[in-house]
Amino acid sequence: MQITTESGETTPEANLTSSIVEVFSNPSQKNQQFQASIGRIELMLSELETALTTVKMDQQAIQVEIPKITIILQEANYRLELRKEFENREFTDLISLFNTRHEAWRNNEQLNHAQLDLLKQKILELDEKDNALSELQSPSADQFIVEESNTSLKEAKESALLAEATLKFREQRQQDTQQLQSQLLDLTTQIETRETDIDKLVKETIELEVLGQTIETFSHADEKNKLPDAFSLEPIAKALLIWHQEDEQLKQRKQRDADRLAQLTVSLEESAVTLEESRKHLEQQQARLDSEARWASFLSEVNSQSSPALVDTFRQTLIDYELEKDKWVGGQISVDISATLLNLLKTDLNAIHNPMVLEQTQKQTDFIKWREQQDVRVAIFDGVGSPSTAEATAEPVPEQTPVNDTATAPNSPEIQTPTAAALTEQVIEETRQTRDLMATRNLLTLQKQNQVMADLLITYDMVLAHLQTQQAANQQLLELARRAWGSATALQIRQGNGDNTLSDLPKETEKWTSREQVLLLQKQGEDLKLEYERIEKEKAVLLTQQVNPDFYTLLSDWENNLTRQIAQLKERQELEENSTPPDPKNMDEFEKRRYDRQVNDRLQTETSLYETFLVLLVSKQAEDTTQLLEAYYQRLLGLEYRYNNLQARKERTEALIRLVKGMRPLFSSMTETLQPFVYQQQKDLDIEMAKVKIALSPVQSTVLLASLKEKTGVTLSPSDIPQLPSTADEAAYKTALDQLVNGLLEPWAATTVYSSWLDWFKQQQAKLGGIDTRINTLKDLVANLEASQKEIMDQIYRVAGHSEESIAAMPVEEQPANKQIRDTLLLGEIGLLRQERLDEMEMEAFKTFIWLLIIPLMAFIAIRIVVVMGRRAVAKARKEAEQDAIHSIDREERVKMLVHVFSVGWKMLVVLLTIIYMFKAVNIDVLPILASAGVLGLAVAFGAQQLVRDFFSGFFILLENQFRVGDSVIINGLSGQVERITPRITLVRSLTEGSLHYIPNGSISHVSNNSREWGAIKLTLPASYQADPSEVLACLQQVTDELLADSTYGSKLQKVLHLGIEEFGELAVTYAVLLKCKPTEQWPLAREYRRRVKSHFEAAGIDIPSLSDLGGDNKSALAKRKNKP
Repeated sequence: MQITTESGETTPEANLTSSIVEVFSNPSQKNQQFQASIGRIELMLSELETALTTVKMDQQAIQVEIPKITIILQEANYRLELRKEFENREFTDLISLFNTRHEAWRNNEQLNHAQLDLLKQKILELDEKDNALSELQSPSADQFIVEESNTSLKEAKESALLAEATLKFREQRQQDTQQLQSQLLDLTTQIETRETDIDKLVKETIELEVLGQTIETFSHADEKNKLPDAFSLEPIAKALLIWHQEDEQLKQRKQRDADRLAQLTVSLEESAVTLEESRKHLEQQQARLDSEARWASFLSEVNSQSSPALVDTFRQTLIDYELEKDKWVGGQISVDISATLLNLLKTDLNAIHNPMVLEQTQKQTDFIKWREQQDVRVAIFDGVGSPSTAEATAEPVPEQTPVNDTATAPNSPEIQTPTAAALTEQVIEETRQTRDLMATRNLLTLQKQNQVMADLLITYDMVLAHLQTQQAANQQLLELARRAWGSATALQIRQGNGDNTLSDLPKETEKWTSREQVLLLQKQGEDLKLEYERIEKEKAVLLTQQVNPDFYTLLSDWENNLTRQIAQLKERQELEENSTPPDPKNMDEFEKRRYDRQVNDRLQTETSLYETFLVLLVSKQAEDTTQLLEAYYQRLLGLEYRYNNLQARKERTEALIRLVKGMRPLFSSMTETLQPFVYQQQKDLDIEMAKVKIALSPVQSTVLLASLKEKTGVTLSPSDIPQLPSTADEAAYKTALDQLVNGLLEPWAATTVYSSWLDWFKQQQAKLGGIDTRINTLKDLVANLEASQKEIMDQIYRVAGHSEESIAAMPVEEQPANKQIRDTLLLGEIGLLRQERLDEMEMEAFKTFIWLLIIPLMAFIAIRIVVVMGRRAVAKARKEAEQDAIHSIDREERVKMLVHVFSVGWKMLVVLLTIIYMFKAVNIDVLPILASAGVLGLAVAFGAQQLVRDFFSGFFILLENQFRVGDSVIINGLSGQVERITPRITLVRSLTEGSLHYIPNGSISHVSNNSREWGAIKLTLPASYQADPSEVLACLQQVTDELLADSTYGSKLQKVLHLGIEEFGELAVTYAVLLKCKPTEQWPLAREYRRRVKSHFEAAGIDIPSLSDLGGDNKSALAKRKNKP
C-alpha cells in the first residue's frame, strides 16, 4: 500500500505504512525502521503540540490585555466628560467644590484603607488554613504497630486501625474543605463589596484629579486666578495609582479564589467517593479482624482442650461445615439462576435494535471509511476488517427499507408545503408516513428498550444481593474450614508426639490436615468479590446508556401532534365533501321530519312574544304568511349551513396552523434533551476507539491516553486495554483484530444515527423554512375561506337583516342614504314580511293586547310589593343586629334567605294567577286545566308528604340558623362541608372522599357543627418503655412551643393540654395531648404535630416501637396473645 502526493513523492504516512507491511509480512526481520518512523512521527507531534501551546498562550495574553485596554478607554472618556463639565464653571466655584470634595474624599479613603486592611488580614488567615489543609498527610501503616504473637491477627489489627484512622482523616479533611469552601464564598462576597467601594473611590479620585487639573489650567490662563497655598495634585495622583493597584490585586485574588473554589468543588466530589470507599474498606478490615480474632480464640481453645474433647470439637466442626456447605450450594444455585436471568435480559436488550441504527450497521463501506479517517487502517492485513469478514461475523438482521449512503434521521418525507388544492389524501398519507417512520417506530423501539433496561437494572440488583449473601456464606464456610484444618492439624501433631489417648483418629483427619480446602474457599471468595465488582461496573455502564425519559415524552408529543394534524386534515376533507346543504326533496321521511322541526324551531325562536300572542288570537289570518316565512327560513338554514361549513373548515385550518407552529418548541426541546445522550454516545465511542488504537499501536499509548483524558475526562487503566495475540500466530491475530475493530460497528452506528438526528433537529430549528411555508399556505387558505364566508354572510343579511355593527362596517359608498333604507337593511326580507303580518293583526288584537298588558302589570306590582317588604325586613334585621357585631352577618344572611324563600313562593303564585288570567284574556278555557290541576294537586298532597316535610324542615333550619354554607358539619353520621342549602335538600361535600351527599331536610335528625366557636382534637402518641417519661414530655413541650411560635400554625392554635400518660400498651407507652384551635383546623394541626413529634423523637433518640422491632419468637407470642379471646 503506497500513499503519495500529487507530485509523486512518498509521504511519511506512506513510509510508515510500508514499514508496517514489511514487518508483518516478514516477522523475522527487525523492526528498527518501524521504530524510527514512529520516533519521527512522535517528534513531529511534539513540535506541533509546542507550537499550538505557544499560540494558545499568545491568545490568552491578548484576552487578558483586552479588558485592561477597555478600562483605560472608559477612564479617558470619563475624564473628557468631566473636564467639559468643569470648564463651564467659575474659578471660585471650582475652588469651593474642590475643597468640599477633597475633604469627603480623604474621609472615604481612610475608611477604605481600614476596611481593606481587615480584608487582607482575613485573606492571610484563610491562606494559612488553605496551606495547612494542603500539608495534611494521610496516616501511614508505620504509625500503627500492634504487639501480637499471632501474625495474621496482628496484621488484621494494624490494617483495621489504619483503615479507621484513614476514614477519620478523610472525614476531617472533607469537613475542613467544606469549611474552607464556605469561608472562600464569604471572602468572595466581601471582595466584591470592596471592589464596589474601591471603584467608587477611584471614580471620586478621578473626579478630584480632573477638577484640580481644570483649576490649574484656569490659574495658568489668568493671573487673577491664584491657587491656594496648600494646593497639590501629587498626593491625589499617587492615591489613584495605589487604588488602581489595589483594585487589580482584588480582581486577581477574586479570580484565584474562583479557581480554588472550583478545585474545592471537585475535591469534595472526589472526597465523597473516597469516603464511601474508606467506609467499605473499614467494614472489610473490621470483618477480617473479627474473623482473625475468632481464629485466634479458636487456636487458644484448641491448645487448652484435651485430646478427646478436641476430637469432639473436630467432629462437630465437620457437621457444621457440611450443614453450611448445603446452604452455600443453595445460595450458589440462586446466584446461577439470577445470572442466567441476567444473561437472558441482556440478550433481549441486544436483540432490540433501533431500526435506524440497525440500518446504519449495514453500511460497511461507510464504517470502513470512518475507521480510516480515525487512523484505524487494518485492511493492510490481507482483508482483516473487510466488509466480507465483518458481514460474516455480524448477526443476521431483518430486511430493512433502503436508506441513503449517509445516516439521516428522517427516513421519511420532509415537511410538506401543500398548495390550496393539495390538502387531500396525498398530504394525509405523507403526514402519516412521517409519523409512522420517524416518531412511532423509534418511540416504540425506545420504550421497549427502556422497559428491558429497567428489568435489567432490577435483575442486576438481585444478582448483587445474591452475590453479597453468597460472600457472607463463603466467609462462614471458610472459617469452619479453617477450624477443621486447625483441629485436624493439632490432632495429628499430638498423635505424633505420642499421645496415648489418640490411638484411633477419625478417618477425615488425614483429609483435613491439608490446607487445600481452605485455599479453595479463599479462591472462591476472591472470585465472588471480583464477580461482584464486575456486575457493579456493568450496572454503572448500563445506567449511562439510558436515554433521557423526557425524550420519550417529546417523541410522544411529536407523534400526537402529527396524529392531530391527520385528524384535522381528514375532518377538513370531509367538510369539503359535504359543503353543499341537503335538499329536502331528496330526504327520507326521518330526515324530512327532522329538517321541518329545525325550520319550526328557528321560526319560533325568532318570533317575539308579542307576535306569538297575535298569531294565537288571529291564527287563521296568519296561516299564509307563516308558510311564506317557513320558505324564507328554509333558505336561511341553507345559507347558514354553508357558512358553518366554511367556519368549521376555517377552524380546522387554524388548528393545523397551531399544530404546525407547535413543532417549533418540540424540535427545540428534543434538541436540548438529545444533546447529553449524543455526548455520552460519542464519549463511549471515543473510549472504545482509544482502546482499539492502543491495542493496535501500544507505542502511542501515552499520547492516546492523554488525548482521551483531555477530550472525555476518562482515565483508562492497563486492565481496560484489550490485548492482541502475538503476530506469530497470524490466524489468531487476524481473528482477534477483526473482532476488536468490528466491535466499533454498533457504537459507531448508534452515534452516527443519533448525531444525525440531533443535526436534523438543529437544522429544522434553525431554518424551519418548510414549516413557515406551510403556515403561510394555510393562512392563505384561511383568507380564502373568510372571503367565501363574507359572500355568504351578505346573502344571510339580505334574508335575515343586517345588524348595527355590520351596517357600521360597510364602506362609505355602501352606507344607507336615509333612515328608510337603513330600516329596510336592518329588517331584511324576513323582517319586512313579519312586519307586514304584524300590521294586519294589530287592529283586531287591540283589546286583547290591552288586557295582556294590564294583567302582567298588576302581577309586577304585586311582586314588587313583596320585594319591598322583604327589603324592609332585611334592613330591620340589619339594624337589630348592629348591637351584636359578632352574629350580625349570620342574622342578616338568614333573614335574606328566608325572605328569598317567601319571595320565590309568592312570585310563583302570582305568575300562576297571571298565566290563568292571560289564558282567559285570549279566550282559552282554563276550567279543564284547573280541574286537572286540582286532581293532580290532591294526588301530590298524598304522595309528596316527605317533600312537604323537607320544605318545612328546611325553613326551620334557615330560621334557626343551625348551619351555614361553608360550615364543616356531621349530619346523620355523614361528615363534610356544606356547599348549598335549599328549602328541600342540603348538599354536603365529603372532605375525605370528595363525594357530594344530597340530604333531604326532613330526614335530618342530628346535626354537629364543627365550624362554631372552636375545635379540638385529642392525640395519642406512642413511645418505647425505655424512654424517660420526663424526656418524652419535654419533647412534646418543645413541639408545642415550636407550633405556637410558627407563623403558619401559631395563629390557628389556641391552647395545648399535655394530659400525660394515657395507656400502657403491649409495645409502647401512650401519651395524650389535647389541641384546642380554630374551627376545622384541628386535623391539619394534628398532622403537623405528629410530624414534628416524630422528628423530635428521632433527634432525642426516643423510639416509636412497632411489631417489626420484636424478634421472631416475640412476634409469635404477641400474635397468639392478641388472638386469644
